[in-house]
Amino acid sequence: MNTELIAQIINACMSNESGKSHSYEVGQCYLIRATYHHIGKLVAVTDTDLLLEGGGWLADSGRFGECLASGTVSEIEVMPSGMRRMVSRADVIDAFPWNHPLPTETK
Repeated sequence: MNTELIAQIINACMSNESGKSHSYEVGQCYLIRATYHHIGKLVAVTDTDLLLEGGGWLADSGRFGECLASGTVSEIEVMPSGMRRMVSRADVIDAFPWNHPLPTETK
């Protein structure tokens, strides 16, 4: 590869055409694996944090693929109604869209 092509590839990877500095969609629900695992609706993204509401702390997903496919979890502690929580972006391992109703009962 020539240096001009390499520079174009690097610039394309580094560009921020959408104006966002992240790939998250505010308003989307996510299962986020971090120091603790969370399920919740993303309400804001800052330079350092993800702000979630609803859902809760996922203590045990059971079979992970089945959890994502069906929305069924083995153990979750649901957050009190209206409470928001911050998850450090530095702690996020990965995040998956949660296309199911948010859990509303601790189990």
